Amino acid sequence: MARSLPIWPVWAYIFHLRDPINFYLDHVPGIAAAASPFTPQAEVMLYLLGNVYLLLAALAVICCWTRHRSIVQYYLLVVAFADLGHIYATYRVFGWEKFVDFAQWNDMAWGSVGGS
Repeated sequence: MARSLPIWPVWAYIFHLRDPINFYLDHVPGIAAAASPFTPQAEVMLYLLGNVYLLLAALAVICCWTRHRSIVQYYLLVVAFADLGHIYATYRVFGWEKFVDFAQWNDMAWGSVGGS
C-alpha cells in the first residue's frame, strides 16, 4: 500500500491537466457552472495546485525508498497538519450544512475530505 501512495497525487496532477474547468468546478458540488466563472486567476491557482500534487508525489517516492526513519516521520507529521488545513478549508467553503450532508458530496468532495 505505501509504495502505491505516489499514484494518487500523480493522478490528481494528470486529471487537472486533462479537464481543468471540471476539476475546478467539482471542488464545490452543487454550484452551477454559470455561477462559477473560470477566471484567469482561478486558472493560475489551479495550475499551482497541480504543481503541489506533483511535488507531493515526488516526496512520497522519497519517503517510500529512504532508509532514514526520521525523514518519513517528519513528512507524515507535516502531511497530517496539511490534511487538517485541507479539511478546514473545505469546511469553510462548504459551510456546516453542506459539510455534514454526505449525500450531496461528489467525488471531489470525498477526495478533499475523505482522502485527508
